[in-house]
Amino acid sequence: MRRTGVWALLLGALALAACSAQPLPPPTAPLKVASASSAQPLVAALAQAWEASGQGTPLDMWETNAALALARLAAGQADLAATCWKPGEGTPTPAAVQAGWRWVPIAYDAIVLVVHPENPVEGLTLAQVRELFAGRVARWSEVGGGPEAVLPVSREEGSGTRADFEALVMQGMRVTPAAVVMPSGRAVVEFVAGNPGAVGYAGLAGARGGVKVLALDGVRPSVATVRDGTYPLPRLCYLVLPSSPTSQAEAFVRFATGEAGQKALSR
Repeated sequence: MRRTGVWALLLGALALAACSAQPLPPPTAPLKVASASSAQPLVAALAQAWEASGQGTPLDMWETNAALALARLAAGQADLAATCWKPGEGTPTPAAVQAGWRWVPIAYDAIVLVVHPENPVEGLTLAQVRELFAGRVARWSEVGGGPEAVLPVSREEGSGTRADFEALVMQGMRVTPAAVVMPSGRAVVEFVAGNPGAVGYAGLAGARGGVKVLALDGVRPSVATVRDGTYPLPRLCYLVLPSSPTSQAEAFVRFATGEAGQKALSR
């Protein structure tokens, strides 16, 4: 009798546990974002605000250049892409770009010129920038600087920032083969910060950390001068959705263009 009672209690407890236990929800896959390096600071700011809001899944961001980010989206390896370059606006369109994609602008940006902080030059004309990157200006003293040799720093093939720079600044003139080629805007900034004669270009959002940003044609780059059209190298940053986006990708784009997302981008 005593053993039967113990088994009855045990079976009762197991039955109660089975009835009260709730099935665990399936793990939520992260939102996969392929980001060009120029858009990475913006995506990082959005990701922090998005995850803090509790509205969606965490982000899994893959940083590369614009062409590879778009190729990753085309291959279905990303839910959306982020880029500060829209092909076709004076630049070639990569084969990966598909007609049904939606390009949603999320922020103003610009291509900016960066030099070492000890470089006395405060600004250049676009014509001078073209001469510098073509290798036709040997020393900074030729444009109001010191005696250091000019060392142009460019981006790799596939970079949207490079495509825009070549179309808008070089205008058919080739960048000198002596230019240092870096794999990201961040790498350009870091190299210029450590080399007194260097001059490079990057997106406005990423041009921070030990460099001086130059005025171009007498106008300093800022959101205000990009918005009003006075800065000569403006551009927009986009989130790019495939033709059949996931619900989480759609939700993230709505967040980015809404009040909370725009507030995160303005900090």
